[in-house]
Amino acid sequence: MANRLGTLLVGGLVGAGIALLYSPKNGAENRALVLEKANALWGQAQTYGGQAAERGQEFYSQARSTGGQTYAQVAERSQAVYTDIKSKGVSAYQAVAEGAKKAADTAGSYAKGTAQRVQETASGAVKPAFSDESDDLRARIDEARERIAAQVAKNAEEAKAAATEVVAAEAEEVVAEAEEVAAEAAPETAAAE
Repeated sequence: MANRLGTLLVGGLVGAGIALLYSPKNGAENRALVLEKANALWGQAQTYGGQAAERGQEFYSQARSTGGQTYAQVAERSQAVYTDIKSKGVSAYQAVAEGAKKAADTAGSYAKGTAQRVQETASGAVKPAFSDESDDLRARIDEARERIAAQVAKNAEEAKAAATEVVAAEAEEVVAEAEEVAAEAAPETAAAE
C-alpha cells in the first residue's frame, strides 16, 4: 500500500515538472496549475491513507480473531490430552495397587498356611527332642516370609516403574500433539499478519 502511494506521488511530481517545462502559460498560471495538482494529489494521498488505516484495522481484527480461535483450539486440545493422561495415570496406579495388594494377600495367606501346618506338625506329632529343629524351621519360615515380603515390595516397585513409563510415554504424546497444534496454528497466524 505504501509502495503505491509513493509511486503515485513520484509520478505526480515528475509529471508536474515536465508539464511546467513545456507549458506555454506564464508563471502565475503555472503556479495555479501546480497548486491545483498538489491539492488533487493531497486529496488522493488522504484517501489512500484512510483506506490503508481501514485495511490495517481489518487486518488487526482478523489476526486477533484468528489468534483467539487458535488459542481456544490449543487450550481445548491440551485439556483433552491432560484429562486423558490423568485418567490413564489413575488407571495405571489402580492396577499397580491392586496387583500389589493381591501379591501381598497371596504371600500373607501362603505364609499363614505354612505357619499353621508347621505349628500343627510341631505341636501334635513332634517329640520334645525336635524342638531345636522346630525353632530352626520357624526361623526358616520367618526368613521365607521376609523374602516373600521383599519380593512383593520389588514387584510393587517394578509395577510403579512400568506405570511411570506409561505416563511418560503419554506425556510425550501430549507434547507432540501440542506441537502439532501449534504448528498448524502458526501458518494461520502468519497469514493473518
